[in-house]
Amino acid sequence: MANKIFIEYWSIENAASDDKSEVKLSNEKETIECSLTQDINIQAQSEFTRFGEVIPSFMSSVLDTMKVVSSANGSIGTSLADLINKLDAPFWSSTPPVKVTTQLAFFTKTDSYKDVVKPTVDIVGLTILTRDPKTNKFIIPGINLKNLSKFSSDARENLSTDSKLISMEIPGIVYLPICLIESAIPTFSNEITESSYPLWSIIDVTFMGVTPANTDMFDSAKESQRRQNLEEKYGREKIKSAST
Repeated sequence: MANKIFIEYWSIENAASDDKSEVKLSNEKETIECSLTQDINIQAQSEFTRFGEVIPSFMSSVLDTMKVVSSANGSIGTSLADLINKLDAPFWSSTPPVKVTTQLAFFTKTDSYKDVVKPTVDIVGLTILTRDPKTNKFIIPGINLKNLSKFSSDARENLSTDSKLISMEIPGIVYLPICLIESAIPTFSNEITESSYPLWSIIDVTFMGVTPANTDMFDSAKESQRRQNLEEKYGREKIKSAST
């Protein structure tokens, strides 16, 4: 059985106001649920430097001179060798946001536009610019000065409705309460339905967190999956009442 992905976002829609077309984000969240057609790749890493790179340049020059003098004599003292090894040890510098890469698939069930085209276009739209014809400016994805204060909170309920930030979860694996779509590469079927829309689509997509990668994104996903399993076994209402 293929795993699923849940994407929560505010869709961008056109709205008529005083005979002017206006692009805005809807006030209600939308959720896309679909099966994954490929394995999930998670890129989590930290960047390191050397202790020797952060010491003052004068001290670094002294050590370099000591190494040259010692090696010229054909030997090096154990104390100096130990110091050099310690200065060459990896020193944590930063941890970039996690990246999750996978492939989504949408198939026509009853309506090829609602089932295929709309979710595909919505996902692609979350990673590119959207022009607001009223202001002739672009709505951009990610963090900006306008939504920075709301981004400082880790609660997804505080996601700004004037951004393209989303929430993404693959149950039991990874949960990113605040993230963005770094890239989305759609492929539409050549076959079309009677309504002239594609029969199916697939999207190679990369999600990127907006905070340094940490183990919470895995722990939260495990807890979510555990709760989902309990709800399926005992019923949603019973689990809900037991947790309150």
